[in-house]
Amino acid sequence: MAGLLSSQSKEKICLIVNLFSVFSAGYYARLIIISIPPFLA
Repeated sequence: MAGLLSSQSKEKICLIVNLFSVFSAGYYARLIIISIPPFLA
């Protein structure tokens, strides 16, 4: 039971880390997209 719980918590941590990395990547991508047009204009 303890082993199952630890594996579940590891999966949750991995999921949270993946979601956070995806969110931060999207955030930085938006910043880059927002900052590009002035250079092109």
